[in-house]
Amino acid sequence: MRTGWLSVFRLTGPTQKYRAPDQGPWHLRSRRPLVLIGAQGLGASEELAPLADHPAPERVHIFPWCTRPSLIRAISEARCVVFPSLAEGFGLPIAEAMVIGTPVITSRGHATEEIAGGAALLVDPYDIADLAGAMNSVDHDDASVVQLRALGRKRAQAFTMESYSKRLATFYDLIAQQQF
Repeated sequence: MRTGWLSVFRLTGPTQKYRAPDQGPWHLRSRRPLVLIGAQGLGASEELAPLADHPAPERVHIFPWCTRPSLIRAISEARCVVFPSLAEGFGLPIAEAMVIGTPVITSRGHATEEIAGGAALLVDPYDIADLAGAMNSVDHDDASVVQLRALGRKRAQAFTMESYSKRLATFYDLIAQQQF
């Protein structure tokens, strides 16, 4: 059963700051648990400090690391993967969630938007209200969740080995045809 929010994050540099309890995404008043998975690097304690003021701290679970099977289970059991990254080279958690059939909320205007390919809700990662609005939509709109699951599974097909092999072969063919 898909019940909670799953945020896959790495706190290793400048990240979105939740400056006050009324600015955090928990002002949604969602009854779903918030699961944060990822390494806590530079500035993590400052970034996570406002969670102490969460109205239901028993619903906040932080795991700095988990096994691959546990991560896959967490993604598959999540209502949505929330991945508001500020700088991403690829965005593997987006592709993983889509393969599993879990809806995604991610950043607009970065590599994450390209990876999402129209199959995720996009937010401004600096705008807490935008993030909360997307989470609220997924929290209350089952039809949107069903649509995001279907779009995500379709988009995930772009990341199969077969699809990659075809794109790579096409790329090599183009290079071979170039006259230097």
